[in-house]
Amino acid sequence: MAIYHKDCPQCAAAVATYVRRCACGFSFRDTEQAEAQDLEAIAEEELLYQEYLAARARQASMTTAESRSTPTNVPMA
Repeated sequence: MAIYHKDCPQCAAAVATYVRRCACGFSFRDTEQAEAQDLEAIAEEELLYQEYLAARARQASMTTAESRSTPTNVPMA
């Protein structure tokens, strides 16, 4: 694949990058839309994961603070 050409996944023909439909009938537009949707889904998953990690960090911090403020049961001699 060159900088000005892309390969058709259906027939393996080299077509210009601006072509939206190959001579064999394959539509690059559908592929581009699917890729854009995939990128949006990945970005959303990344945001959700970051929010999850932030919540877990807050939870760990609160648990640590609670455990430091709670006296331990030390047996008296």
